[in-house]
Amino acid sequence: MKIKPLAFIFLALLSFTSCEEDKTLKVTKMDSFPADIMGCSCYFAENEADFKAQKYIYVDSYERNPAYISIDGKLVAVNAEKSETKGYSIILEIDQKIQLDQELYHKEGTITIVHESGAVTTRPIYGECGC
Repeated sequence: MKIKPLAFIFLALLSFTSCEEDKTLKVTKMDSFPADIMGCSCYFAENEADFKAQKYIYVDSYERNPAYISIDGKLVAVNAEKSETKGYSIILEIDQKIQLDQELYHKEGTITIVHESGAVTTRPIYGECGC
C-alpha cells in the first residue's frame, strides 16, 4: 500500500495532536511564609524533617482564605474551603489530630491538589494549626 505524502503528513499531525499532555503537578516547597498569613494559621510539610526545616507545601490562615500551595516554585493562592480557585481545587484529609496545648494542634493526613487540566497529585502532610 502506497501512502501519498499529504496523507502521511495528516497522519503524522494527527498522532502528535492526539498524544495526551503531561498531566503532572510539581509540588514544591515554599521559600518563605506568605506575607499575608499572620496570627492563627495551618502549615504543612510532607514529612517531619521538612516541617522542622520550615519547608512547607501548604499554608492557610487557620482554614480560611487565602491558602497557599507552591507549584513549580511559584506561590499559588487557592481556596481553603475545597472549592476551585485559579484552576486548582484543594482537598485536605486529616487522619490524625493531636491537641498539643490550648490553641495548638498537630495534624497529619493527605493533601490532594487537582488542576482544571485534569492533573492530580496527592501528598502526605505533616504539620500544625494554631495561634
